[in-house]
Amino acid sequence: LTAHDAQSLRNHGPWARRLLARHRDADAPTLDHLARDPDHAVRKQAARHPRLGHHTQTILAQDQAHEIRWALARREDLSPDVLDQFSHDVLPAIRLAALHHPRAPHRLAQRLRFDLDEDVRTAARHALNQR
Repeated sequence: LTAHDAQSLRNHGPWARRLLARHRDADAPTLDHLARDPDHAVRKQAARHPRLGHHTQTILAQDQAHEIRWALARREDLSPDVLDQFSHDVLPAIRLAALHHPRAPHRLAQRLRFDLDEDVRTAARHALNQR
């Protein structure tokens, strides 16, 4: 996939941009561009791409569409900064995903033990007891 091919696909509408976001050879700058796409399906595909950079993950962690944040939360390569963002998410499921992530820093469980959601509080207290 050349830079020219990527540019051409970006100019052919949402369907082509979704294909580009799924393409195995899409590079980090292309994915960064697609992470800002108005079509949420394009952003969701970008969130799932293995070459998505950490800076772009930070951008997608603030996306208004919960499906994009959920797709991102399921990645194994999230940075502590993104996990910290997710620990403040409005959706309890995303806060739980951050808490259960293998890279979750200890401070997440400490913070989430006082969460408003009972399931999140219970999981955080359980995580603290396991350490």
